[in-house]
Amino acid sequence: MAVDTQRSPQRPSEEAIRLEEGPHNPKPEPETSTNDQAFISGGKLALILAALYATMFLVALDRTIIGTAVPRISTEFHALDDISWYASAYLITSSATQLLWGRIYTFYSTKLIFIAAVILPLEKRPMYIGMMGSIFGVASIVGPLMGGAFTDNVTWRWCFYINLPIGGAVLAVLFPFLHVPQVTNTETLKRQFIRMDPIGTVLFLPGIVCLILALQWGGASYPWSDGRIIALFIVAGVLLLAFMGVQIWRQEDATTPPRIVSQRSVACGIFYAMCIGGGMISLLYTLPIWFQAIKGTSAIQSGIDTIPLVLSLVVGAIMSGAIITRTGYYVPWMFVAAVLTSVGSGLMTTFETNTSHSAWIGYQVLFGIGLGTGMQQPSMAAQTVLSQSDVSIGISLMFFSQSLGGAIFICIGQSIFVNYLSNGLRAVSGVNTQAILEVGATALSDLVPSDKLHEVLVVYNDALQKAFIVVVAVSAFMVVPALGMEWRTVKNKQQGGEEQR
Repeated sequence: MAVDTQRSPQRPSEEAIRLEEGPHNPKPEPETSTNDQAFISGGKLALILAALYATMFLVALDRTIIGTAVPRISTEFHALDDISWYASAYLITSSATQLLWGRIYTFYSTKLIFIAAVILPLEKRPMYIGMMGSIFGVASIVGPLMGGAFTDNVTWRWCFYINLPIGGAVLAVLFPFLHVPQVTNTETLKRQFIRMDPIGTVLFLPGIVCLILALQWGGASYPWSDGRIIALFIVAGVLLLAFMGVQIWRQEDATTPPRIVSQRSVACGIFYAMCIGGGMISLLYTLPIWFQAIKGTSAIQSGIDTIPLVLSLVVGAIMSGAIITRTGYYVPWMFVAAVLTSVGSGLMTTFETNTSHSAWIGYQVLFGIGLGTGMQQPSMAAQTVLSQSDVSIGISLMFFSQSLGGAIFICIGQSIFVNYLSNGLRAVSGVNTQAILEVGATALSDLVPSDKLHEVLVVYNDALQKAFIVVVAVSAFMVVPALGMEWRTVKNKQQGGEEQR
């Protein structure tokens, strides 16, 4: 390991990863040993990158593996109207803690808490992040297949057990091989705890839970005018407004310092990430339902049928990452993503019970390429416009926004789906609407009389079409935050988030 002790700024070698010493303080510090840089290369570098990519694989796997199992789970628990919770339970806790981890990254050594973006040279990040996107895509391909295989051949519970061996392998590599200079923190434990913003966290998590409950129950379990739904919205609003107030009050000690959130590209990136995350998660959970309920496929076959979506996501991520590495500009790809995802999801609203293979494959490819080209750009924007000490918080905000968008919009889509399905089924004589809603998505042929099955499938398909409209809406809205992004390049960034033109 070589150590660079030069005071003048130097560009790291292209084969190395930069590891910054010293605490990441959000306020500018005098020039000290924090400018010293250490470099890892060779086999150790390859092992660390492999572990980081395995971590991304596991994160993506947890988001997608359950999608093909959801119809079977809804059948086992007789709760079709709980579908959104199978995704939201993971996404809510993920998004709520993402901001806290971003705060911890700022204060403590990456020996225990790591993130790839803060140890990579900026000009090399598009390719590495493109590879992260491709890893996400590979996991998205493998996830539905594994979920389907576990569901059909073992038990859907293995969708959760699989975390243990992969997570254990990552820890076995990182702890012995990732050597980062230790951070000297002279603050008391009480002061460190206060800087973690526990008040903000306590306000934020129940606020989001109340919001998700209101969106899920409204119109499905209870009328929108029901006092419980209104109360949930009010409590959510009060708690989230209080959270915002705490962030303004605490400033640099806040989970999300206002000066970072108010930065133009960061603010626009947050909304962009919410939209693209909402569209992605909604589609990854809705498509398997369409295949299993309408086309009558098995869980594993529905995973195979979604391969065009996730494979094209990989292609889009690699292509955009390679071109951004060469040109330096990421904003154009945000518009490309908005257009392609809008067109692809818009075409999916035309799905019928007899839609051909070529149609649903082509529509998925359009959406997937758009998703791949845009998914990583908010994080790239945060790394480009923020100073090095703020990058971890900025990236955490983007991942948080993606997870939060997924949790919110899948609930909206599911609520629309259940509402239209229940209303449509009431118009079909001779069927038990409540029984269909409770039986789940894979047992329609066992419950519905054969002479009524086609009519019920048409109603089911129409309800799923309405759920796809949510994806169209958030995809089209992505243009708005993209218009607000600063036209910046990842090349020649100076310290402090400025650029050399």
